[in-house]
Amino acid sequence: MDLSIHRLVDLEALDPELARLIRRREHSLVSLLELTNELSVSLDPYEIADLVLFNLMGHLGTPKSCLWLLSRDERSEPILLRAYGIQAEKAAGLGALCGPKMCSLMCEREGPLEVGEAAELLAPIDRTLVERAGLALFAPVFARTRLLGIVALGNRVSGETYGPIDKQILQCSLGALGVAVENTSLYSNVAEKNRQLAQAYDQLKENDRLKSEFLRNVNHELRTPLTVILAYSQWLLSEEADDSKKEFLETIHMEGKKLNGLLEQLLDLSAVSAETLEVTLDEFELEPVLEQLFMNRHLGITEGLREFRYGTTGEIPRVRADRHRVHQILEAFVDNAIKFTPQGSKIWLRASVATFGGTEWVRVDVQDDGPGIPAPQLSELFVAFHQGDGSTRRVQGGLGVGLPLARQMAERMGARVEVESEVGKGATFSVFLPISTSGE
Repeated sequence: MDLSIHRLVDLEALDPELARLIRRREHSLVSLLELTNELSVSLDPYEIADLVLFNLMGHLGTPKSCLWLLSRDERSEPILLRAYGIQAEKAAGLGALCGPKMCSLMCEREGPLEVGEAAELLAPIDRTLVERAGLALFAPVFARTRLLGIVALGNRVSGETYGPIDKQILQCSLGALGVAVENTSLYSNVAEKNRQLAQAYDQLKENDRLKSEFLRNVNHELRTPLTVILAYSQWLLSEEADDSKKEFLETIHMEGKKLNGLLEQLLDLSAVSAETLEVTLDEFELEPVLEQLFMNRHLGITEGLREFRYGTTGEIPRVRADRHRVHQILEAFVDNAIKFTPQGSKIWLRASVATFGGTEWVRVDVQDDGPGIPAPQLSELFVAFHQGDGSTRRVQGGLGVGLPLARQMAERMGARVEVESEVGKGATFSVFLPISTSGE
């Protein structure tokens, strides 16, 4: 190491410019190595965006940067993940207006593109927007040969232009970014598929329980009148009757016994029942339940290009509730938020202590910044099998039973479910859980 330093010092005396380039390349390689190591830690595309943009801004000396990713559902405009030094609204607008053309240019160029080079290919209004934003360079993010997104960098603080070494390091950094994004996507898809399989399994068990309950009800409702029919037909057969009536009575009794046999089979089938819908109250720490829910849903939500965050305010006391039912209620809230928010939205899972009706509760919110819910529809959210109309309001498929079931489960536990929303400002679904009084 000492020998290398001495040689570099000697080189500086002979050729200062060459020594400066060597130092710069060495610094670039160290920066690239640090970025590669950091990218191997996170599976959150938003955290990955932070790591890459901070690394590039620090290394290349620019105060502005943006990262857009392309949606897998082939939407025409890129989705903004992060923007620094530029207002997020302006950066998102740039992606929507200039994104399609820039994507086309990136696929043709397959390398960094300075704004001056792209100016001739952009519409005048697009050029004006880019120049006003203070951006100087656009570069593609590839995984193999597929374009994943675009990074934009601002003018450098030093006033220097981006040289060949800078662009080379930028391409290497974005190559690492492309691999990280692709790996995150693959891992998230597997994790989300596993979660969906587990959810499907739970749904199958619930369907089995409902089937068993239905069979028991049918058995009870049919067995009572059938018992009367069999008893009276048996009594009439034991009495003296002419041959013409006896034949009909025997037919009634025989068919009744067949039906009774079918009911016995249904009863045997219902004996193989799934768990019953019971509520078991217990006192427990809520935060581990919320953390597990966040971990289970995090990758699937962010893979769909929606930001998902979790946090608590202050100390969260123990609650008295059914742990499993609480999880089901929050799953319904999260599913609802995903279903009714566009890509690029944010979803928050939060817990705090709140006062409601003069009583302290543990309040858990699932909040989104989606389109919101019109006031007339708020009262209809918890009506089973009901959803909004087919206009521009919150319209999606589904049976419309998740939220009504969530409220029923909450009421069974002595909890309550509330919703707050305003059109254009998102919605917040909350469950208020009783605080444990044991003091444990």
